[in-house]
Amino acid sequence: MRIGLTVDSLAPMLTGIGRYTWELCQGLGNCSNVESLAYFRFNEWIANPSAYLDADRPRPAYRPKWLKRRLMRRGFQGRLVHGTNYFLPEPVEAGILTVHDMSIYRHRETHPPERIAAFEQGFESSLARAAHVITDSEAVRGELIEHTGMSPDRVTAVHLGVSSRYRAARLPERTETVRRLLDDKADNYILSVATFEPRKRIEQAILA
Repeated sequence: MRIGLTVDSLAPMLTGIGRYTWELCQGLGNCSNVESLAYFRFNEWIANPSAYLDADRPRPAYRPKWLKRRLMRRGFQGRLVHGTNYFLPEPVEAGILTVHDMSIYRHRETHPPERIAAFEQGFESSLARAAHVITDSEAVRGELIEHTGMSPDRVTAVHLGVSSRYRAARLPERTETVRRLLDDKADNYILSVATFEPRKRIEQAILA
């Protein structure tokens, strides 16, 4: 199988979608039935997605626009493309699309204007061209079907995985180290790994 992944969300400071995309890059790269894995970022194919996790990476070599367009369209031929972040590239006639949430429609006021404009311009087109849509949860699946009227058999909830690095601490000394760092007041702390955006409701988490 030949697969293409959109990797626009990769950056030195990974958001949740960036993490989702990076884990797909690594996981699919280790699948024996994936004979070719290519990466598409901002209208061009790139060779090494890990470079975009490095804040000090060198700038890519200049390519004229006509060459970018030719290489871009050639790269889609015979390849299943997965839009990992709500959108499919324009040349893709049928691909897989991941929708992470419907907050831009349910809580429009919590999103910046440029994000709303991007959705108004390309989201419906991406949905129409998607052969199948993945959501992170059954709740988002239901919201997507309700909002768009999509046939339920075109949408599947695929729950997010958890890295083996995240597990309960088994060594007592590790627990004690954490408690010392928190000045023995661990019960008075909360952990939030969200970005600072209104829709993340950081203030409400602190108040709770």
